[in-house]
Amino acid sequence: MEEATITLNSLREGIKRATLLLGLIILGIVVGSFLIWMLILIVLLICLGAVAYWCRRRE
Repeated sequence: MEEATITLNSLREGIKRATLLLGLIILGIVVGSFLIWMLILIVLLICLGAVAYWCRRRE
C-alpha cells in the first residue's frame, strides 16, 4: 500500500511540475507576442513620424 502512495505522490508532483511548466510557456508566449506587437507599433509610429517630418520639410 505504501508503494502505491509513493507512486501517487510522485505522479501528483509530476503533474504539478508539468502544469507549472505549461503555465510558464503560455505566459512566455503571451508576453512575447505582446512585446513583438509593441515593437511593431513603435516602429510604425517612428516611420509615420519620419514621413510626416519629411513631407513638412518638402513644403
